[in-house]
Amino acid sequence: MNHENIPLCITSPIDLSSPNERISIYEGQFTLKYKGGECSVEGEIYYSWFPTNCAKFICQMSVYPKDLDTFQSFEIWINGLIFSAAATVSESSHGANFMVKGQCKDGAVLGDRSLPVNEITFVVPNLKLLEEGHIRDATHMFLGRTELVHGKFIVTLDAFRDHRDRFKALNAQGGFHLTYRGAIKKVKGNIRLKEIDQLTYALSNFLFFINGRRVAPVFLTGVCNGEKLWTEYSPVKIDPYKYVESWAQSQLLSGLNKMWVRFNELWLDENDRDFLETAIHWYVEANSNSGYVEGSIIFGQTALELLYNWLILEQKKMIKGSDAEGLSAANKIRLLIAQFNVDSEVPIAFKDLKKCIPEEDGPGSFVFIRNCLVHGQEKKRIQLKKMELMGKHEAVQLGVWYIELALLYILRFDKHYHNRTARRIYVDKGDLLPWVNTTSSAATI
Repeated sequence: MNHENIPLCITSPIDLSSPNERISIYEGQFTLKYKGGECSVEGEIYYSWFPTNCAKFICQMSVYPKDLDTFQSFEIWINGLIFSAAATVSESSHGANFMVKGQCKDGAVLGDRSLPVNEITFVVPNLKLLEEGHIRDATHMFLGRTELVHGKFIVTLDAFRDHRDRFKALNAQGGFHLTYRGAIKKVKGNIRLKEIDQLTYALSNFLFFINGRRVAPVFLTGVCNGEKLWTEYSPVKIDPYKYVESWAQSQLLSGLNKMWVRFNELWLDENDRDFLETAIHWYVEANSNSGYVEGSIIFGQTALELLYNWLILEQKKMIKGSDAEGLSAANKIRLLIAQFNVDSEVPIAFKDLKKCIPEEDGPGSFVFIRNCLVHGQEKKRIQLKKMELMGKHEAVQLGVWYIELALLYILRFDKHYHNRTARRIYVDKGDLLPWVNTTSSAATI
């Protein structure tokens, strides 16, 4: 392979040497503008990850203004430009001077975000390795590029070369570490702020589904002809690191751009966008074990009911009238998974689930446990107590697998994926999706 033909990796606007490092944004004089006045202070503005990931400040003032209310938002200005319009005081103490600490609860931008730019660079914390295409830096060539092209925009994601080491650090320390850098370019012309806000929100939801946990672009930096004009330090919805499985764990994952195109087609419609956001939200909650095993089962059925309603009733219109309302939850799931050629039997590897409820198939077992949790009559509580924890854990994995398959089907993904029900102890190339090379086609949705 000719290394000269391999693209150079994107230059990261910000980097961390270890997880959860504090990032210095600005040191020196800045102005607090509040109801009733303003004051000039000396201090530091920085970004930290805990307890919330956002820009924070610490400064000293000789006199504490009586109008600077702890619970009232005020503005921070740097060099004549507004940095944050929604800062609040979180702590103050009096010594030789007043020491004041606070945080920026909304947008925070260093520089002039109104200036036209032709590129946005960013980083993504905690995103797992996708390994789609080759890239190179000054000394090495490696796998790690993913390119997402749709409409007027090209989104490029490049893994850090030491991605695996960064994930080892995350496994040891938790929290947040930068694992990908990225860039957004427009096919023609400058990028408008409204466009970039809409695009990065869609991209975040798309990455939620790939990662199985919430990740998003952060520290967006506006670049014009190679010059950095501004950097955004606004709070973003990202989950602290926690290992979870996802369908995207197979080696040499491919086909993401086709899925991104379909995702954006749906995203343009307000109702379909709401469906995608909500379904992915419940998928992440169930996959993250947010409410422990019991909560994950409840979250999972919520997602499956939504997927059934959108795909079977609204899109395919397979059932109408009172028949649609009277169908049991288990039969809804059976009808849903039948669309993508999945057998309703409990997967062979899920022996503990089968042992818990031997008379039921996969949807029946999942719904039975969910009903025992939700309805809570004495008989159901006794039945639930008799079930082994591993059986309930397998029920979670089964429900999440159904959700993953449904979303992959809707998004017309047709490459290999990680099948969590196979219970492999190693990462391989993955399984072919059950609807691929069959008479049933996701393209009909």
